[in-house]
Formats: sequence, C-alpha cells, structure tokens
Amino acid sequence: MKYCSVGGVDEQNYLSLSRLKARTLIVYLTAKAFFYYRIDI
Repeated sequence: MKYCSVGGVDEQNYLSLSRLKARTLIVYLTAKAFFYYRIDI
C-alpha cells in the first residue's frame, strides 16, 4: 500500500477502489448464495 503525499489523491482513489471491490464481492456472494439456496430448495 503506497500513498502519494501530493494532495492525497492516490489515497482517495485507493479507498474508493477497495470500496467498489468490496461492494462487488458482497453482491457476488449474495447472488451465489441466493441461487445455491434456490436450487437446494
């Protein structure tokens, strides 16, 4: 994790990127679990 000291722009980009990844992962896991349980039933 490298942060640029110039205005903290890289830090903001990194945080928004990781937040986007986390959101995508949560949506993916939720959909996967939903389909799994639907097939199971």
